[in-house]
Amino acid sequence: MEMSARGETVPLTFDKSAAGRDRAGAATEKLRGGTAQLDDAHKRLEETIDVGSGIMGELDRNRETLQRVRGNVRCAGARRARGSPPLTD
Repeated sequence: MEMSARGETVPLTFDKSAAGRDRAGAATEKLRGGTAQLDDAHKRLEETIDVGSGIMGELDRNRETLQRVRGNVRCAGARRARGSPPLTD
């Protein structure tokens, strides 16, 4: 049952004509196309999340490296200021 504009209950009818079937087929294809677009968008989102996670991991490793280098430079500067010999490999 369906409600009319006046609030009356109206029986639901289906258009069984060729034109009705064509419209139903077109609507079905449109839904399939929309579903395919959503699936593609979801796949791209997952790929983007994976790439972003990789970038964040790389940035974190770079930050740690920079902090370690900064600490080494400070240590070398302090040794130099005290007149200690430079560190060698």
